[in-house]
Amino acid sequence: TDTPEGIRGYFTYATDLFEAQTIERIADALRRVLHALVSDTDRRLADLPHAVSSLVAEQPQDFACTDFLRLWQQGLRAGRG
Repeated sequence: TDTPEGIRGYFTYATDLFEAQTIERIADALRRVLHALVSDTDRRLADLPHAVSSLVAEQPQDFACTDFLRLWQQGLRAGRG
């Protein structure tokens, strides 16, 4: 939601699938990505590899969607994201 104080958002998630700490970590990573984007509006998301990779699980080999994430990151690098 866009407010006079800034942009606000919230996460809705299944508490039986995710721990609150996981969602907090994702929210923090998203805040860092958004801050980096608004700090330098000429940069593309694909130019922020560390910010983007922070949104991915800490141990990607344990993450069920590793292949999708790898393909998504390749698309970002190719300028399609």
